[in-house]
Amino acid sequence: MRSSTLTALMFSASVMASPIMVTVLDEIVKTAVVLEVVTVHQGANQAAPTQATSVVVNIDAVQAQEPADIAISVAPVATETSTPSTNGLPLTYQPNLDTESATYQGLVLLNHNVHRANHSVSELVWNSTLATYAEEIAKTCFYNHSKAAGDGDYGQNIGAGIEAGNISALITNIFYDNETEYYPQPYGQEAPDRSAFESWGHFSQMVWSDTTSVGCYTYDCSPASQPTTQDCNASGQPYLANTKCGPTGGTPAVFTVCNYYPEGNIAGEYQAVKAPVGHGIVQMTENGLMGPDL
Repeated sequence: MRSSTLTALMFSASVMASPIMVTVLDEIVKTAVVLEVVTVHQGANQAAPTQATSVVVNIDAVQAQEPADIAISVAPVATETSTPSTNGLPLTYQPNLDTESATYQGLVLLNHNVHRANHSVSELVWNSTLATYAEEIAKTCFYNHSKAAGDGDYGQNIGAGIEAGNISALITNIFYDNETEYYPQPYGQEAPDRSAFESWGHFSQMVWSDTTSVGCYTYDCSPASQPTTQDCNASGQPYLANTKCGPTGGTPAVFTVCNYYPEGNIAGEYQAVKAPVGHGIVQMTENGLMGPDL
């Protein structure tokens, strides 16, 4: 079976109050302007914001693997789910956030479920089995999709260069905000055009209506004596294998893996991606996670 995984866009912008998140991207490097208001959670007839800041980021689209041809019906072995509280969570950048903490788990759920609500689908719960698989994959420190952990019956989004304390930026700003406009219209098609799948596949997995649980893990692969924002070849130690390296733009060695069950992006079943209802704009800013539903 072909995987429904997708490689995340890596991203760096000064609009977030966090250490530099360098983005060096494979294959085709594009330049984009970061809008002051990210175009998300807008109804189909709402106009996109036009004012933009002077902040420029490099965006690299890495070719996604093809979506799966069939749905998976077997749950991950020994699945344990829970619902860490999303009340009272810190919505600003959190340095040194423990990936295994309830805060990290709660932020993962919050940043998925606020968007899923906008697409009229049920909330995800935390899946500790999938999180264990994600940890195993992240700790390989080799930036690539892998379903070697467990039974492989799950969907997957991955990202590099963004630490655990900024998980909101990865999930909301990159997996969701950066991709909604590229999803092939209209919503509700069973088989939309997938020629640009790498531009929207994280988003579609996030809001896939049949997906019920998620487990993520963020791992710092850098040498203990080096900060993660330095060149990925510092001291002869590759920071994150399978990413571009260089003295002016190495990818910080932080690897995030998010696994989903049931798997999304199933060919011929894209009616599972429902149209947004327009709850309002949500994004991670220099002041923290902002939006009317928070």
